[in-house]
Amino acid sequence: MVAQIGKNLTAERFKILGELWKNGIAAETLYNDNPKVPKQIQYALDTGIPLILWIGEDEVAKGIVKVKSLNHHEEYFIDRSELAAKV
Repeated sequence: MVAQIGKNLTAERFKILGELWKNGIAAETLYNDNPKVPKQIQYALDTGIPLILWIGEDEVAKGIVKVKSLNHHEEYFIDRSELAAKV
């Protein structure tokens, strides 16, 4: 699941979805412009999604994505250029 922290990141979120889809990776997001963090996490938990890819203004500026593994309770960062290969 691709999620966002902060406002006005919908276009960036859909760029990431497009990259993942292009590489044959199943991915989805909530289709709200500015979804709330608890709602995004609850959706992933309710539907059995194992990873949440978080973006915020800082991540976009640095060219990274924060990855949260819901199964392993771990968080780490991946460079956008390596995202499809590492996910």
